[in-house]
Amino acid sequence: MASDVWKGIVVMVVMLLLTVFLTIPAHVVLTRVQASLLPEHDETIIPFDRSFQGTLEPAIVGGHGFVSMKDAWNTFSRASWERLVKLYLKIFGVGIALNLAFSLIVLPQAIFMIKASQPTQN
Repeated sequence: MASDVWKGIVVMVVMLLLTVFLTIPAHVVLTRVQASLLPEHDETIIPFDRSFQGTLEPAIVGGHGFVSMKDAWNTFSRASWERLVKLYLKIFGVGIALNLAFSLIVLPQAIFMIKASQPTQN
């Protein structure tokens, strides 16, 4: 029983580490590369530096016209990482709060239904 708990904890820690160090950076780089592919006449909801700190060379002057994965990674500043981490923490907190609220609503109803469905003993 105790080993099962430790296995569950190890799996959760590995999942968290993979998410933090693999999935989130990959998503950041992919999003930045895709943003560099947007045509200049398209307006974005959130404005961003389309030159990616001067690393993007337009196709007209002989560049690729999009930012490489390495440049997308290198131009993502520390302040941007901090904002992204804060966003993920807020999303996590809202998810926990919603689950807690759902549990506070559903659990009393489930307990009431279980007690009401048990036959009365005389």
